[in-house]
Amino acid sequence: DNLPVDSEEEVVAAISCWVGPGTKEVNERLKLHAPTMLKEVRWLQTSAQYRSGLAKSHEMFRSNDCARLLGEVEQWIKIEDEEKPPCPFNRRRRPPSTLFVFGMDRNSKKWSVLGFDRNLQAEEWIADMEDRGLASYSVVGESIFVVGGQNYSTNVIEFLVRERLWRKRTSLAVGRGKHAAAVVKFNAAAADEEGGEKALISIVGGTNDSTSLSSCEVYDVSQDRWYKLPDLPERRGGPAAASLPGDSRVFVFGGCNGSRWLDSVVCCQLRADWREKAAIASSTDFWQSVARMRTARRGLAATHFRGKILVAGGWNEQGALSIVELFSPPDAACPRGQWTELAAMREPRWYFTLLTSADAVFALGNSCFFALQLRTRASSTSCSYFSVTFGVFFCTMALEFEVVCLLSTLLILCSLFFSIF
Repeated sequence: DNLPVDSEEEVVAAISCWVGPGTKEVNERLKLHAPTMLKEVRWLQTSAQYRSGLAKSHEMFRSNDCARLLGEVEQWIKIEDEEKPPCPFNRRRRPPSTLFVFGMDRNSKKWSVLGFDRNLQAEEWIADMEDRGLASYSVVGESIFVVGGQNYSTNVIEFLVRERLWRKRTSLAVGRGKHAAAVVKFNAAAADEEGGEKALISIVGGTNDSTSLSSCEVYDVSQDRWYKLPDLPERRGGPAAASLPGDSRVFVFGGCNGSRWLDSVVCCQLRADWREKAAIASSTDFWQSVARMRTARRGLAATHFRGKILVAGGWNEQGALSIVELFSPPDAACPRGQWTELAAMREPRWYFTLLTSADAVFALGNSCFFALQLRTRASSTSCSYFSVTFGVFFCTMALEFEVVCLLSTLLILCSLFFSIF
Protein backbone atom coordinates (compact mmCIF):
# COMPACT_ATOMS: atom_id res chain seq x y z
CA ASP A 1 0.00 0.00 0.00
CA ASN A 2 2.90 2.39 0.64
CA LEU A 3 4.69 1.99 -2.68
CA PRO A 4 5.99 5.39 -3.92
CA VAL A 5 4.89 4.92 -7.55
CA ASP A 6 3.52 7.25 -10.21
CA SER A 7 1.38 4.56 -11.86
CA GLU A 8 0.23 0.97 -11.48
CA GLU A 9 2.08 0.14 -14.69
CA GLU A 10 5.29 0.74 -12.73
CA VAL A 11 4.18 -1.84 -10.16
CA VAL A 12 3.58 -4.46 -12.86
CA ALA A 13 6.96 -3.69 -14.46
CA ALA A 14 8.74 -4.05 -11.09
CA ILE A 15 7.10 -7.42 -10.39
CA SER A 16 7.97 -8.63 -13.90
CA CYS A 17 11.58 -7.50 -13.50
CA TRP A 18 11.87 -9.28 -10.13
CA VAL A 19 10.36 -12.51 -11.47
CA GLY A 20 12.60 -12.48 -14.55
CA PRO A 21 12.82 -15.25 -17.19
CA GLY A 22 14.01 -18.82 -17.15
CA THR A 23 15.82 -20.31 -14.16
CA LYS A 24 14.58 -22.69 -11.46
CA GLU A 25 14.63 -19.88 -8.90
CA VAL A 26 12.61 -17.72 -11.28
CA ASN A 27 10.04 -20.47 -11.83
CA GLU A 28 9.56 -20.68 -8.07
CA ARG A 29 9.01 -16.93 -7.90
CA LEU A 30 6.58 -17.18 -10.80
CA LYS A 31 4.55 -19.97 -9.25
CA LEU A 32 4.58 -19.01 -5.57
CA HIS A 33 4.77 -15.23 -5.49
CA ALA A 34 3.84 -13.52 -8.76
CA PRO A 35 0.05 -14.16 -8.66
CA THR A 36 -0.14 -12.97 -5.04
CA MET A 37 1.87 -9.85 -5.82
CA LEU A 38 -0.22 -9.09 -8.92
CA LYS A 39 -3.36 -9.08 -6.76
CA GLU A 40 -1.92 -5.95 -5.07
CA VAL A 41 -1.91 -4.01 -8.36
CA ARG A 42 -4.70 -1.42 -8.50
CA TRP A 43 -5.96 -2.68 -11.86
CA LEU A 44 -8.80 -0.15 -12.06
CA GLN A 45 -6.14 2.52 -12.60
CA THR A 46 -4.86 0.82 -15.78
CA SER A 47 -6.34 0.95 -19.28
CA ALA A 48 -7.90 -1.94 -21.19
CA GLN A 49 -5.35 -1.39 -23.96
CA TYR A 50 -2.48 -1.76 -21.50
CA ARG A 51 -3.92 -4.94 -19.97
CA SER A 52 -4.53 -6.52 -23.38
CA GLY A 53 -0.84 -6.18 -24.27
CA LEU A 54 0.62 -7.63 -21.08
CA ALA A 55 1.07 -11.16 -22.43
CA LYS A 56 3.32 -9.79 -25.17
CA SER A 57 5.29 -7.33 -23.07
CA HIS A 58 5.76 -9.39 -19.87
CA GLU A 59 6.63 -13.09 -20.03
CA MET A 60 5.17 -13.89 -16.62
CA PHE A 61 1.63 -13.48 -18.00
CA ARG A 62 2.22 -16.53 -20.20
CA SER A 63 2.13 -18.70 -17.08
CA ASN A 64 -1.24 -20.29 -16.29
CA ASP A 65 -1.61 -18.73 -12.83
CA CYS A 66 -0.80 -15.16 -13.90
CA ALA A 67 -2.86 -15.44 -17.08
CA ARG A 68 -5.81 -16.78 -15.07
CA LEU A 69 -5.59 -13.86 -12.63
CA LEU A 70 -5.45 -11.34 -15.49
CA GLY A 71 -8.54 -12.95 -17.01
CA GLU A 72 -10.40 -12.69 -13.70
CA VAL A 73 -9.39 -9.03 -13.40
CA GLU A 74 -10.64 -8.23 -16.90
CA GLN A 75 -13.89 -10.09 -16.37
CA TRP A 76 -14.57 -8.34 -13.04
CA ILE A 77 -13.90 -4.89 -14.51
CA LYS A 78 -16.28 -5.52 -17.43
CA ILE A 79 -19.20 -6.57 -15.21
CA GLU A 80 -21.53 -3.57 -14.93
CA ASP A 81 -23.97 -5.03 -12.41
CA GLU A 82 -24.00 -3.41 -9.00
CA GLU A 83 -23.82 -6.85 -7.37
CA LYS A 84 -20.42 -7.89 -8.66
CA PRO A 85 -18.64 -11.02 -7.39
CA PRO A 86 -15.75 -10.49 -4.94
CA CYS A 87 -12.99 -8.39 -6.45
CA PRO A 88 -9.89 -10.48 -7.32
CA PHE A 89 -7.47 -7.61 -6.64
CA ASN A 90 -6.75 -4.84 -4.14
CA ARG A 91 -9.05 -1.83 -4.71
CA ARG A 92 -7.76 0.35 -1.86
CA ARG A 93 -6.22 3.64 -2.89
CA ARG A 94 -2.59 4.18 -2.03
CA PRO A 95 -1.80 6.66 0.78
CA PRO A 96 -1.77 10.43 0.22
CA SER A 97 1.06 11.75 -1.92
CA THR A 98 3.14 14.88 -1.99
CA LEU A 99 3.22 17.18 -5.00
CA PHE A 100 6.54 18.99 -5.42
CA VAL A 101 6.44 22.47 -6.96
CA PHE A 102 9.52 24.32 -8.25
CA GLY A 103 9.56 28.07 -8.85
CA MET A 104 10.20 31.63 -7.71
CA ASP A 105 8.38 33.21 -4.80
CA ARG A 106 6.57 36.33 -5.91
CA ASN A 107 7.60 38.41 -2.92
CA SER A 108 11.13 37.29 -2.10
CA LYS A 109 12.16 36.58 -5.74
CA LYS A 110 13.92 33.45 -4.45
CA TRP A 111 13.56 30.05 -6.07
CA SER A 112 12.54 27.13 -3.89
CA VAL A 113 10.85 23.74 -3.76
CA LEU A 114 7.49 23.52 -2.01
CA GLY A 115 5.48 20.43 -1.10
CA PHE A 116 1.68 20.26 -1.34
CA ASP A 117 -0.89 17.60 -0.63
CA ARG A 118 -2.83 16.23 -3.59
CA ASN A 119 -5.55 18.88 -3.13
CA LEU A 120 -2.94 21.68 -3.30
CA GLN A 121 -3.93 22.91 0.15
CA ALA A 122 -1.35 22.01 2.83
CA GLU A 123 2.00 23.62 1.97
CA GLU A 124 5.53 22.88 3.20
CA TRP A 125 8.89 24.45 2.33
CA ILE A 126 11.23 21.68 1.11
CA ALA A 127 14.48 23.24 -0.17
CA ASP A 128 16.05 26.26 -1.86
CA MET A 129 17.16 26.07 -5.48
CA GLU A 130 18.87 28.11 -8.19
CA ASP A 131 17.00 30.05 -10.88
CA ARG A 132 15.83 27.50 -13.49
CA GLY A 133 13.12 29.20 -15.52
CA LEU A 134 12.15 27.44 -18.79
CA ALA A 135 13.89 24.21 -17.71
CA SER A 136 12.35 20.74 -17.90
CA TYR A 137 11.54 18.66 -14.82
CA SER A 138 11.50 14.85 -15.00
CA VAL A 139 10.67 12.33 -12.29
CA VAL A 140 12.61 9.06 -12.08
CA GLY A 141 12.08 6.99 -8.93
CA GLU A 142 12.74 9.24 -5.95
CA SER A 143 14.67 11.84 -7.95
CA ILE A 144 13.65 14.87 -10.00
CA PHE A 145 15.99 15.92 -12.81
CA VAL A 146 16.06 19.60 -13.78
CA VAL A 147 17.53 20.06 -17.27
CA GLY A 148 18.64 23.25 -19.05
CA GLY A 149 16.55 26.38 -18.76
CA GLN A 150 17.74 29.76 -17.53
CA ASN A 151 19.91 31.51 -20.17
CA TYR A 152 19.77 28.34 -22.29
CA SER A 153 21.94 26.45 -19.84
CA THR A 154 23.56 23.04 -20.32
CA ASN A 155 23.35 22.41 -16.56
CA VAL A 156 21.59 19.35 -15.16
CA ILE A 157 20.81 18.97 -11.46
CA GLU A 158 19.10 16.17 -9.56
CA PHE A 159 16.84 16.70 -6.56
CA LEU A 160 16.92 13.74 -4.16
CA VAL A 161 13.45 13.71 -2.68
CA ARG A 162 14.06 11.54 0.38
CA GLU A 163 17.24 13.39 1.38
CA ARG A 164 15.92 16.79 0.21
CA LEU A 165 19.30 17.53 -1.35
CA TRP A 166 20.59 18.67 -4.75
CA ARG A 167 23.47 17.19 -6.72
CA LYS A 168 25.00 18.13 -10.05
CA ARG A 169 24.84 15.68 -12.97
CA THR A 170 26.52 15.49 -16.38
CA SER A 171 25.69 18.50 -18.56
CA LEU A 172 23.79 18.60 -21.84
CA ALA A 173 25.77 18.79 -25.07
CA VAL A 174 23.54 21.63 -26.36
CA GLY A 175 22.26 24.37 -24.05
CA ARG A 176 18.54 24.98 -24.36
CA GLY A 177 15.34 26.22 -22.79
CA LYS A 178 11.65 25.91 -23.74
CA HIS A 179 12.36 22.28 -24.65
CA ALA A 180 10.30 19.19 -23.87
CA ALA A 181 11.16 16.10 -21.84
CA ALA A 182 9.70 12.62 -21.42
CA VAL A 183 10.74 9.59 -19.37
CA VAL A 184 10.81 6.05 -20.78
CA LYS A 185 11.47 2.90 -18.74
CA PHE A 186 12.13 -0.60 -20.02
CA ASN A 187 13.59 -3.93 -18.93
CA ALA A 188 17.24 -3.85 -19.95
CA ALA A 189 17.99 -7.56 -19.41
CA ALA A 190 18.29 -8.17 -23.13
CA ALA A 191 20.74 -5.32 -23.69
CA ASP A 192 22.55 -4.96 -20.37
CA GLU A 193 24.54 -7.63 -18.56
CA GLU A 194 23.34 -6.22 -15.25
CA GLY A 195 19.73 -6.45 -16.34
CA GLY A 196 17.04 -4.61 -14.38
CA GLU A 197 14.98 -1.62 -15.38
CA LYS A 198 16.50 1.22 -17.38
CA ALA A 199 15.22 4.79 -17.20
CA LEU A 200 15.87 7.28 -19.99
CA ILE A 201 15.06 10.99 -20.10
CA SER A 202 14.58 12.26 -23.64
CA ILE A 203 15.14 15.98 -24.25
CA VAL A 204 13.77 17.32 -27.54
CA GLY A 205 13.83 20.65 -29.36
CA GLY A 206 13.62 23.95 -27.51
CA THR A 207 15.44 27.19 -28.20
CA ASN A 208 18.97 28.49 -27.83
CA ASP A 209 18.76 32.27 -27.66
CA SER A 210 16.35 33.13 -30.52
CA THR A 211 16.92 29.95 -32.54
CA SER A 212 14.52 27.01 -32.50
CA LEU A 213 16.30 23.65 -32.21
CA SER A 214 15.81 20.26 -33.84
CA SER A 215 18.53 18.54 -31.81
CA CYS A 216 17.63 15.82 -29.29
CA GLU A 217 19.51 14.12 -26.48
CA VAL A 218 18.72 11.22 -24.18
CA TYR A 219 20.00 10.76 -20.64
CA ASP A 220 20.74 7.31 -19.23
CA VAL A 221 19.99 7.77 -15.54
CA SER A 222 21.98 4.76 -14.31
CA GLN A 223 25.09 5.82 -16.26
CA ASP A 224 24.77 9.59 -15.70
CA ARG A 225 25.52 9.93 -19.40
CA TRP A 226 24.00 11.79 -22.35
CA TYR A 227 23.65 10.36 -25.86
CA LYS A 228 22.70 12.13 -29.06
CA LEU A 229 19.47 11.14 -30.80
CA PRO A 230 18.68 11.80 -34.48
CA ASP A 231 17.40 15.36 -34.98
CA LEU A 232 13.69 16.03 -35.22
CA PRO A 233 12.50 16.32 -38.87
CA GLU A 234 12.01 20.06 -38.26
CA ARG A 235 12.96 22.57 -35.60
CA ARG A 236 10.59 22.84 -32.64
CA GLY A 237 10.79 25.62 -30.09
CA GLY A 238 8.34 25.25 -27.22
CA PRO A 239 7.00 21.75 -27.98
CA ALA A 240 5.45 19.32 -25.50
CA ALA A 241 6.40 15.67 -25.03
CA ALA A 242 4.88 12.70 -23.23
CA SER A 243 5.12 8.94 -22.97
CA LEU A 244 2.76 6.34 -21.55
CA PRO A 245 3.77 4.10 -18.63
CA GLY A 246 4.81 0.72 -19.98
CA ASP A 247 5.13 2.13 -23.53
CA SER A 248 8.51 2.79 -25.18
CA ARG A 249 7.22 5.55 -27.46
CA VAL A 250 7.98 9.25 -26.96
CA PHE A 251 5.44 11.62 -28.56
CA VAL A 252 6.40 15.22 -29.41
CA PHE A 253 3.62 17.76 -29.97
CA GLY A 254 3.59 21.13 -31.73
CA GLY A 255 6.11 23.92 -31.22
CA CYS A 256 7.40 26.62 -33.56
CA ASN A 257 9.94 26.08 -36.35
CA GLY A 258 11.02 29.73 -36.43
CA SER A 259 8.46 30.89 -38.98
CA ARG A 260 5.16 29.18 -38.11
CA TRP A 261 3.30 27.35 -35.36
CA LEU A 262 3.19 23.57 -35.73
CA ASP A 263 0.28 21.16 -35.45
CA SER A 264 2.40 18.15 -36.38
CA VAL A 265 3.16 15.28 -33.99
CA VAL A 266 6.07 12.84 -34.22
CA CYS A 267 7.12 9.86 -32.13
CA CYS A 268 10.12 7.60 -31.66
CA GLN A 269 10.74 4.24 -29.97
CA LEU A 270 13.23 3.96 -27.10
CA ARG A 271 13.44 0.22 -26.56
CA ALA A 272 16.36 -1.79 -25.21
CA ASP A 273 18.11 -1.57 -28.61
CA TRP A 274 17.62 2.19 -29.00
CA ARG A 275 21.35 3.00 -29.17
CA GLU A 276 21.96 0.72 -32.14
CA LYS A 277 18.94 2.07 -34.02
CA ALA A 278 19.70 5.71 -33.21
CA ALA A 279 23.25 5.32 -34.53
CA ILE A 280 22.15 4.31 -38.03
CA ALA A 281 18.67 5.82 -38.44
CA SER A 282 17.98 8.99 -40.40
CA SER A 283 15.84 11.72 -38.88
CA THR A 284 12.72 10.69 -40.82
CA ASP A 285 13.27 6.99 -40.08
CA PHE A 286 13.74 7.52 -36.35
CA TRP A 287 10.90 10.04 -35.93
CA GLN A 288 7.57 8.83 -37.32
CA SER A 289 4.67 11.19 -38.07
CA VAL A 290 1.30 10.48 -36.45
CA ALA A 291 -2.07 12.27 -36.47
CA ARG A 292 -1.86 16.07 -36.34
CA MET A 293 -3.37 18.16 -33.58
CA ARG A 294 -6.45 20.19 -34.43
CA THR A 295 -4.74 23.43 -33.42
CA ALA A 296 -1.16 24.50 -34.20
CA ARG A 297 0.64 26.01 -31.17
CA ARG A 298 3.76 26.25 -29.05
CA GLY A 299 4.19 26.52 -25.29
CA LEU A 300 1.60 23.76 -24.81
CA ALA A 301 1.63 21.06 -22.12
CA ALA A 302 1.07 17.29 -22.33
CA THR A 303 0.66 14.44 -19.86
CA HIS A 304 -0.43 10.80 -19.89
CA PHE A 305 -3.76 9.88 -18.34
CA ARG A 306 -5.36 6.43 -18.32
CA GLY A 307 -3.73 5.17 -21.49
CA LYS A 308 -4.13 8.40 -23.46
CA ILE A 309 -2.29 11.73 -23.67
CA LEU A 310 -3.90 15.02 -22.66
CA VAL A 311 -2.61 18.11 -24.52
CA ALA A 312 -3.68 21.60 -23.44
CA GLY A 313 -3.04 25.32 -23.81
CA GLY A 314 -0.28 26.96 -25.82
CA TRP A 315 0.16 30.05 -27.97
CA ASN A 316 -0.38 30.90 -31.66
CA GLU A 317 -1.48 33.88 -33.75
CA GLN A 318 -4.68 34.04 -31.67
CA GLY A 319 -2.67 34.54 -28.47
CA ALA A 320 -2.74 32.30 -25.39
CA LEU A 321 -5.05 29.29 -25.71
CA SER A 322 -7.36 27.36 -23.40
CA ILE A 323 -7.87 24.48 -25.86
CA VAL A 324 -7.72 20.90 -24.54
CA GLU A 325 -7.35 17.85 -26.80
CA LEU A 326 -7.03 14.15 -26.02
CA PHE A 327 -4.72 11.94 -28.08
CA SER A 328 -5.33 8.20 -28.42
CA PRO A 329 -1.92 6.81 -29.46
CA PRO A 330 -1.57 4.69 -32.60
CA ASP A 331 -2.59 1.05 -32.40
CA ALA A 332 -3.64 -1.69 -34.82
CA ALA A 333 -7.15 -0.27 -35.15
CA CYS A 334 -5.98 3.32 -35.71
CA PRO A 335 -2.38 3.35 -37.04
CA ARG A 336 -1.91 7.14 -36.83
CA GLY A 337 -3.76 7.71 -33.58
CA GLN A 338 -6.84 9.84 -33.00
CA TRP A 339 -7.66 13.25 -31.50
CA THR A 340 -10.74 14.21 -29.47
CA GLU A 341 -11.49 17.80 -28.48
CA LEU A 342 -12.45 18.31 -24.83
CA ALA A 343 -13.91 21.15 -22.79
CA ALA A 344 -11.55 24.14 -22.66
CA MET A 345 -9.73 25.31 -19.52
CA ARG A 346 -11.27 28.27 -17.72
CA GLU A 347 -8.37 30.52 -18.67
CA PRO A 348 -5.71 30.46 -21.40
CA ARG A 349 -2.29 29.10 -20.40
CA TRP A 350 1.07 28.66 -22.10
CA TYR A 351 4.45 27.42 -20.86
CA PHE A 352 2.69 25.77 -17.95
CA THR A 353 2.48 22.24 -16.55
CA LEU A 354 -0.08 19.43 -16.52
CA LEU A 355 0.08 16.96 -13.62
CA THR A 356 -1.91 13.78 -13.13
CA SER A 357 -3.03 11.67 -10.22
CA ALA A 358 -5.14 8.53 -10.40
CA ASP A 359 -8.39 10.37 -11.08
CA ALA A 360 -7.54 14.01 -11.78
CA VAL A 361 -5.50 16.33 -13.99
CA PHE A 362 -4.06 19.60 -12.65
CA ALA A 363 -3.08 22.58 -14.82
CA LEU A 364 -0.60 24.77 -12.95
CA GLY A 365 1.20 28.00 -13.67
CA ASN A 366 1.41 30.24 -16.72
CA SER A 367 4.06 31.91 -18.83
CA CYS A 368 6.19 34.62 -17.26
CA PHE A 369 5.75 36.52 -20.54
CA PHE A 370 1.97 36.69 -20.30
CA ALA A 371 0.34 38.96 -17.71
CA LEU A 372 -2.75 37.54 -16.03
CA GLN A 373 -5.07 38.93 -13.42
CA LEU A 374 -4.58 36.30 -10.73
CA ARG A 375 -6.60 35.96 -7.61
CA THR A 376 -4.41 35.87 -4.52
CA ARG A 377 -4.57 34.66 -0.99
CA ALA A 378 -1.06 34.80 0.39
CA SER A 379 0.32 34.20 -3.07
CA SER A 380 -0.40 34.14 -6.78
CA THR A 381 -0.57 31.43 -9.41
CA SER A 382 -3.92 29.81 -10.24
CA CYS A 383 -4.49 26.12 -10.68
CA SER A 384 -7.38 24.47 -12.51
CA TYR A 385 -8.60 21.07 -11.34
CA PHE A 386 -10.33 18.64 -13.68
CA SER A 387 -12.50 15.65 -12.90
CA VAL A 388 -12.20 13.17 -15.74
CA THR A 389 -14.61 10.41 -16.67
CA PHE A 390 -13.76 8.03 -19.52
CA GLY A 391 -16.19 6.19 -21.77
CA VAL A 392 -15.31 3.33 -24.10
CA PHE A 393 -13.78 5.42 -26.89
CA PHE A 394 -14.04 9.02 -25.70
CA CYS A 395 -13.05 11.17 -22.75
CA THR A 396 -15.37 13.76 -21.26
CA MET A 397 -13.88 16.43 -19.07
CA ALA A 398 -15.82 18.66 -16.68
CA LEU A 399 -14.12 21.59 -15.00
CA GLU A 400 -14.99 21.28 -11.33
CA PHE A 401 -13.43 24.20 -9.51
CA GLU A 402 -10.46 26.50 -9.33
CA VAL A 403 -7.94 26.61 -6.52
CA VAL A 404 -5.32 29.18 -5.75
CA CYS A 405 -1.84 27.97 -4.77
CA LEU A 406 1.55 29.52 -4.11
CA LEU A 407 4.35 30.97 -6.21
CA SER A 408 4.68 33.66 -8.87
CA THR A 409 3.89 34.28 -12.51
CA LEU A 410 7.45 33.15 -13.24
CA LEU A 411 6.47 29.72 -11.97
CA ILE A 412 7.90 26.62 -13.60
CA LEU A 413 6.29 23.52 -12.19
CA CYS A 414 6.90 19.82 -11.88
CA SER A 415 5.47 16.96 -9.86
CA LEU A 416 6.42 13.88 -8.00
CA PHE A 417 3.68 11.77 -6.45
CA PHE A 418 5.71 10.34 -3.58
CA SER A 419 4.19 8.42 -0.67
CA ILE A 420 4.64 9.83 2.81
CA PHE A 421 5.90 7.27 5.32
